[in-house]
Amino acid sequence: MENGELDEENIKLKEENITLRKDNMVLQKHLDTLKYSVITPETLQESDSKVCYYTGLPSFEVLKAVFDFISPCVTSNSSLPLMNQFIIVLTRLRTQF
Repeated sequence: MENGELDEENIKLKEENITLRKDNMVLQKHLDTLKYSVITPETLQESDSKVCYYTGLPSFEVLKAVFDFISPCVTSNSSLPLMNQFIIVLTRLRTQF
């Protein structure tokens, strides 16, 4: 390749790099937004009002205590952690879904 061709390719790669960085920033912001909309033990632990809204239980401590009480009796073949499954069941019961 000649020097001029290398310069053109270099310019194209720099432009692609800038575009990809912008896309990455947009996707990172979207991911940050999604982190707050997903119901996980971590997000519920931050707010007793969320625990009450989604599960009907008054606090995360109560949720954890009930989970700790029943978890030894439960088996699962799912790859989803047992605590997450428990939260899904309580949420479905709460919403009658």
